[in-house]
Amino acid sequence: GDEKAVGKTYHLADPHAPSVQDLLNILARATDKRVVQVPLPRTVAKLALRYVPFLSHWMHISPDSVDYFVHPTHYLTHNADCYLQPAQIACPPFESYAPRLAQFVKQNPQLPEKGMS
Repeated sequence: GDEKAVGKTYHLADPHAPSVQDLLNILARATDKRVVQVPLPRTVAKLALRYVPFLSHWMHISPDSVDYFVHPTHYLTHNADCYLQPAQIACPPFESYAPRLAQFVKQNPQLPEKGMS
């Protein structure tokens, strides 16, 4: 391996990642679906998804995934950028590959919906 890489953390992420709102819009376009947002406090949203019959299944959102939408996340891509730039490798914008992700999910319905939750 490359000794310069040892002991460093590499975040492979779009350095100009979309906001959650933009992400939803990108995914809506990629899936040709309409996204209806219902602004609720996090606790109310999680309780509704957990206890209102059919809601979580209908919305394809697990109660535990709500935290991912409201948690402020920032990735430092400097190490990865510096290491990969000489090879002209860069993380593409999410919008450029979202349609391929959507197509993959559509073509693989056996994939579990639960994800990381």
